[in-house]
Amino acid sequence: MIAAMGPRRLAVAGLVTTAASLALPAASLGPVTVVIGAAVAGAGTGAMFVVASATALGQVAPHESGIASGIVSTFHEFGASIGAAVISSVAAASLTGGTLDGFTHGFVLAAVTAAVATLAAAVLTPPRPRAVTEPGPVDA
Repeated sequence: MIAAMGPRRLAVAGLVTTAASLALPAASLGPVTVVIGAAVAGAGTGAMFVVASATALGQVAPHESGIASGIVSTFHEFGASIGAAVISSVAAASLTGGTLDGFTHGFVLAAVTAAVATLAAAVLTPPRPRAVTEPGPVDA
């Protein structure tokens, strides 16, 4: 898909999917909407992680690929753990008296974060490389 769509389009599509699907449980906390929203958000995030890895590792020299892969993996894990900690802290801090408002706030924060990441990906992800055309025969 990266070759067909280009990294920028695929990253933006993955993050838009993530943001929209996380907004679903923010609007309705029913079990079905939470499961569907979380599952589709995982698919969108997965597409974005593939683009991030391929883009980062495609920009380094072969002899630097091991360290680059380690850095990418570290930041994937670091970002995921911070994201889970922040979202669950927001949800826990805003749970009051038997309501589920905290979970709504957590999903809203996650959706907004994915929307902001969409804008960042649209600006920072390299575009699809242009096809190199072969020069035609020169008329004499």
